[in-house]
Amino acid sequence: MNSINFANLPQYVNQLNFDVVREAVLKSSLFTRVPVISGVKVPTYINGIESTPKLVAVGCDTDFVGLTNSYTPIKNILTPWHVQLPETICKDEIDDTFYAMKAKSGAGNRDITQEFVDVYLQDKAEKFPLLLSTDAILASTNGTFSSVASTLGGGLLYQLKYGTSAASTINYATASTYSPTTAVDIVDAIVQKMVTSAPSMTMKNDNELWMSVADYITYFQGLRNKDWFAWNIFDQAGNMIMEMPYPGGAKVKIVAMPELNSVTNGKHYFILSYASNYRLAEDGINDPSSYEFWFDQNKRAHRYRAEARIALNVAYNKYVILGESN
Repeated sequence: MNSINFANLPQYVNQLNFDVVREAVLKSSLFTRVPVISGVKVPTYINGIESTPKLVAVGCDTDFVGLTNSYTPIKNILTPWHVQLPETICKDEIDDTFYAMKAKSGAGNRDITQEFVDVYLQDKAEKFPLLLSTDAILASTNGTFSSVASTLGGGLLYQLKYGTSAASTINYATASTYSPTTAVDIVDAIVQKMVTSAPSMTMKNDNELWMSVADYITYFQGLRNKDWFAWNIFDQAGNMIMEMPYPGGAKVKIVAMPELNSVTNGKHYFILSYASNYRLAEDGINDPSSYEFWFDQNKRAHRYRAEARIALNVAYNKYVILGESN
C-alpha cells in the first residue's frame, strides 16, 4: 500500500491520528452492521456445513452402520477486488474556493492556509469507504447492476442472483410497482416469505431487511397511509432514523442502507437475512498507509489516492430472501 505523507497533513493527522479512517468507515453503515474480516488479499472461502440428522429408536444393540445421517461441507467465496480512488485537485481550484469563502465572510484577502487544504482533502478521504461499500453491494461483472464507484468485481446482488450458490437464494418477485400505496404489502410479503421458506430464521435476533434510503422513506409514507401509527422518520435532534422494528410481529429490523440505489437496473431490491450471515472482507480500509496525499509541483495540483480490497458475500444463501419489485 502507499505511504501517507504526514508532513502535508499536520492538522488532519495530529487531531484525528488513526481515527481518521475509522471515522470515515463509520459513515458507511455496512461496516458496522456485518462481520468484517480484515487483511484479505486473495479469494477466501466462507466455510459452512449442511447436516441431515435422523432419530433412531433406543436399543441395547443399536447398529450405527447404514444410518442416513449426512454432513456435507459447503462454501461460498469471497473474491476481493483491488480498487483505488485517484483525485487530482488543481491548486487554482482550491485557491478560488478559499478566496470565495473569505469574500463572503468579509475577511478580505488572506493567504490560503494548510488547514483549509487538509479539510478539503479530508472530504475526499471520508467518501472512499462509502464508495467501497456501495461497490460491495452493487458492483457487477456483467453489467446487471450499476455502482457509483466502479464495476470491477461481483457485488452482493450479483452473488445472490448469479453466483455459485445463487440457486439456494430465496427469491420473492412482484410485478407491483413499489410506491406508498404498495410498499407495506410488499414488505409484508417479503417477511412472510421468510416465515414460510426459512422458518428457522424467525428464531434469529439479528434479522435485517435492507432497502435503499428512498425506498425506506416510501415505506414510512406507506405506513402513514395505512393509518397504523403516526410514524416519525426523524429523532428529537433532527437526525433521520435509519432503522426501525418491523411492525408486523416477526423479529425483523427494517434498515435504510445508503449503499443501495433506490432503483437498480430498473428494479427495487430488498435483502432480508440475519446480520451474522454476512462476511465483509477488506484489506487496507483501516490502514492509514492506504491513503496518500502529495503536491505535484509540475502540475500545480494536489494529488490524493486511496486504495483497498473489498468483497461481500453470505455464508448461506438459503437464509437470504431477495425481494424484487418494479
